[in-house]
Amino acid sequence: MFKSIKSKLLFILVPIFIVGCIFLSNSAYRLAVKSLTESNLSIMREMAKVAASNINDEVSKEFKILDILVENTTIKNSNVPLEERIKEIKPLVNL
Repeated sequence: MFKSIKSKLLFILVPIFIVGCIFLSNSAYRLAVKSLTESNLSIMREMAKVAASNINDEVSKEFKILDILVENTTIKNSNVPLEERIKEIKPLVNL
């Protein structure tokens, strides 16, 4: 079938080269997928921490406003007209 040494070597070496390339590219692909997955999970954890911190800050701000409202005697006093109580609350709403 193969008469020359060159054709016999090509018949043996080309498939070995192709299989080696397939093996190396498959290994590189799997390594890249693993690395990207770990990286994305790490980034998502950090983003979740930042989002939780922002939410916590906003909730704390709302509680501070509520505490100020609770301590305000003008707002609690039922003898004070409603318009005056609203005037007291308006600046706090814009915080």
